[in-house]
Amino acid sequence: MTSPARAAHRAEPESLEARFAARVTARLDAGVAQTPAPIVARLRHARQRAVALARVQRHMSPVVAPAAAGIGAGMSVPCPPRWQRWGAWIPVLALLAGVWAIAQHQQQARLRAAAEFDARLLTDVLPPAAYTDPGFQEFLRQGGQR
Repeated sequence: MTSPARAAHRAEPESLEARFAARVTARLDAGVAQTPAPIVARLRHARQRAVALARVQRHMSPVVAPAAAGIGAGMSVPCPPRWQRWGAWIPVLALLAGVWAIAQHQQQARLRAAAEFDARLLTDVLPPAAYTDPGFQEFLRQGGQR
């Protein structure tokens, strides 16, 4: 299907729902005129309670919402066992240990490279005038390669 065809396919159920809602609303509006006033008041009160409950449920987590609706009132949400709560920290600790190990490895590699460079520099046969030579910095940047 192409994009416009998909959009039309998606829009079709929405337009059908909108037409159905309009017909139901018109039928209900026509029936309200024939409904006695006490029933209309009870329906209005029930609607207000339902809307308030829907607002509460929207702002609560899915576990707490059924309790607010009166389903399972008095039941408490079970707390996971201690080993599961502590077990959730294992991946975090493993990550921290891994980062620490990588940092230690990189630091050791830098120290070994610096020590190797110093050893080559100290064991190389250079005249003292080489240390004052402007090209000596370039020699050092290239790693002391001849």
